[in-house]
Amino acid sequence: MRNPGKHIPNPAYEHAAKLIGKPFLETAKKFEIQFNEIFPGSFSTSKEVQTGDFELRLFQLKAFYRNKPLCLFLLRFPHFHEKFGFPLAPELKILELY
Repeated sequence: MRNPGKHIPNPAYEHAAKLIGKPFLETAKKFEIQFNEIFPGSFSTSKEVQTGDFELRLFQLKAFYRNKPLCLFLLRFPHFHEKFGFPLAPELKILELY
């Protein structure tokens, strides 16, 4: 029986998010930046909102520089539920600097 409170990511979107994030993670590694979660962040704590014709999956990702807190990122992944695809490029925003 499925747990109605637990959401499971679509494997295709999860794979796409990891591919999209690969250059970002490679650049972060060059600057010695690490994260508290596997990219793009925890699906179980992420939020989803409807906007226009598509949905936005919102992830928060805490960044560390040399093991000290650096900032909190907000990653926004626009996507379609009814048809596979991304209507816009993902967005990265700094929510908080430490």
